[in-house]
Amino acid sequence: MICDKGAVSASIAFDFENGSVQKATVEGTGTNSYSFSNVPTPTGSKSGRMTILLTNGATGSSTSWHGSVKWAGGTAPSLSDSGLDILSFITTEGSIYGFVTGPRRCAWMS
Repeated sequence: MICDKGAVSASIAFDFENGSVQKATVEGTGTNSYSFSNVPTPTGSKSGRMTILLTNGATGSSTSWHGSVKWAGGTAPSLSDSGLDILSFITTEGSIYGFVTGPRRCAWMS
């Protein structure tokens, strides 16, 4: 099942308890802050994963991500002003690893 957050702007929280696939359409301008809630606690072999389908993720704005996200190359990807970005996240041992999936693959998958 896909959790559809609908039209969103400004602060957007993706909740791990809402499922492993979530989508949103960003509207408006200004700074868009993307964060996570209910991140799985890193105990034993417990981990989490989430894929986000984000339409118009950088719509005329600046973008910031949850401070715990570690990106390939150390820098968050640039999102599309118009179009779809597919991003995946994996949590393990207290870290959240983020990467672009689909046609815009990240450097560490080359």
